[in-house]
Amino acid sequence: MRLRAQAINGVAALYVSVGGDRQRAAHLGCVAGQDGVEVTIRLLEVLAQRGRVRAREVLAAEGIAAFHSAVEDLLVTAVGRRDSGNRRKEPLGLHGLRDGTFAYGVGLAFGHADATSLQRLSEAAEAAGASGMRAAPGRVLIIIGLTQQNSSPFAAAAEALGFIVRSEDPRRHVVACAGAPICASAKIAARAIAPLVAAAAAPHLDGSFKIHISGCAKGCAHPVPAALTVVGTAAGCVLIADGSVQDTAFKTVATNELPDAVAEIARGRKHEDNHV
Repeated sequence: MRLRAQAINGVAALYVSVGGDRQRAAHLGCVAGQDGVEVTIRLLEVLAQRGRVRAREVLAAEGIAAFHSAVEDLLVTAVGRRDSGNRRKEPLGLHGLRDGTFAYGVGLAFGHADATSLQRLSEAAEAAGASGMRAAPGRVLIIIGLTQQNSSPFAAAAEALGFIVRSEDPRRHVVACAGAPICASAKIAARAIAPLVAAAAAPHLDGSFKIHISGCAKGCAHPVPAALTVVGTAAGCVLIADGSVQDTAFKTVATNELPDAVAEIARGRKHEDNHV
């Protein structure tokens, strides 16, 4: 489920949708900002009443009615698919603010950071004179209240802690779920493998080649097609070209061979694109 904040007539509101990503989710409508927790609980109750199912499975079997009826008294206006045409500024890096201070966006590699790293990031921000931290789209944290002079040492400290501070960082082109042993369904340690894959394929990665590493066939981290999808199985890692976890694989490789195999595929794709 998705809650997307937006101002309507100067008042904060949340667009609510379920069962997909920004382009594919089924839109329910809009609720007041203060009803975000309540609408989330109600939508989760719809799933809980049906056992171990996903929102998209309920949508496929019953349509949107079950979700809509659970929250219809909270809806303040019906909305269509309004965010597909949005154009957001790159959140990473330095941004000037209206009050003359600066903000710096740092990314969480594969959408994850442990508590120790976050604590040290907070300490680095405080040492740089920052006044706060905010969440931003794309799994990015925005550090606010910096001076332009202090932003560079802060960025260096964040990068040393493993956060993403450069738009060309190859980890931005790899999506990975939690994987084993965090997820009981996972057959491979997706999040642990992802940095190795990103490093091996780095010379050949750009915005046109997205790699999705899924610990199992559920594809939680990236339900839409990717240039290369890797799915962990008991027999190894299956590779799917230009598709999602539900599509047909063209190759299976051993887990320890995955970084080199992905690098070779990415190199071949880049070579083909350069000769089109």
